[in-house]
Amino acid sequence: MSALRILACLVAASALTPAAAQVESDPQAAATTRIAVQPGILCRDGRVALAGLGLGNGGIELRASAVGSADGVGRFVTRGGVLVRALAEGVKLDFPSGGEVLVDPRGTAHLRDGSRTLPHPSGLRIALLDGSHVDILVQNGSGRPLREVRVQEGSTGALLWRSGRPVRRVDRGGAFVGRTLHAFGDGRSLYELADVGVAIVYEQLLGPKSVENRLPERGAVLLGDVLGRSLQEIASVAQQRAAGDPNTQALAQNLAGMAPRLFGWPHVRPDGAHGELEIPLDGGLRLSLRVPAAEPMILALHAPGDPVALCEWTTTNVTRLHLIQRNGGVEGGPRYLMRGYALNHLLDRVLAHEPTPTARARAKRNLATLGAEALVAGAPR
Repeated sequence: MSALRILACLVAASALTPAAAQVESDPQAAATTRIAVQPGILCRDGRVALAGLGLGNGGIELRASAVGSADGVGRFVTRGGVLVRALAEGVKLDFPSGGEVLVDPRGTAHLRDGSRTLPHPSGLRIALLDGSHVDILVQNGSGRPLREVRVQEGSTGALLWRSGRPVRRVDRGGAFVGRTLHAFGDGRSLYELADVGVAIVYEQLLGPKSVENRLPERGAVLLGDVLGRSLQEIASVAQQRAAGDPNTQALAQNLAGMAPRLFGWPHVRPDGAHGELEIPLDGGLRLSLRVPAAEPMILALHAPGDPVALCEWTTTNVTRLHLIQRNGGVEGGPRYLMRGYALNHLLDRVLAHEPTPTARARAKRNLATLGAEALVAGAPR
């Protein structure tokens, strides 16, 4: 992605509605586990603008510099102004915000306040919100220096460290098999991200101890753009697949008409909510989320006071939208209308760094447990 397009995504994501801005600026709400519906964070290429997740801008500067640049042997300044230095002690990242992160030769990320992650023997990638990333490859055995350090920006990159010494070399990089963490907040909050259906699930692995810099430890953002667009598209699909069924077509048209009102601005699960994952929407409608261990994840849209959903988004290896009829199913219960409408075209690689299957499995477990505890604003977990 070009620097200008990344800049445009970041600016667009920061132009939040008043409701979203209120949620982001409340220091008490910022300390909770959070689940929300957020529209307006998909760029034209279908990627999520990570600044729209409500976790800060990652400590970078919004500037339209075309590429980063080498700043001496073993040093590189990214397009967002992050200084990356490969040293004998590890890799130091200095953010324009003043935040600092050090990754030692074992792949452990440290903050000045003593916070640290576990080691990463398979390597650690730190993805920055300016679109660049730093790959840190470790060697087996304690006390040994890092194997390689490189910075990648799009198709170009720079090798900063190899075989125990700093270097300065153009490098296109290669396959990476370690863990990817994204830098949020002022750069010091490192999160693992994974997409699970229409949800972007995040978990903090490193963050400052100070209360004023605290961000949610876990949470999820449901992609309002995808939810709304899928409802609008299902109306056209119903005209083709249910040409002789006016009831199905009417339901699809009604849902399409409601989509901008339901998913055109943010909705957040209320502070203090616990138990079943539900998010109130306009007009008394609500979303409910169920994440069973061995069954599809189900996100359901309900009319006020109605236990039977109007439609459901189900996720296994594919996410599909289903319209629902109140009767005609097993023992006269509800049933799906038509075949499920696959949303691959809306959810293909929404994250620039493809999560591993292990990361997605962790994300699904986190999503399943978000409702298992009271979410009290300001209460440490």
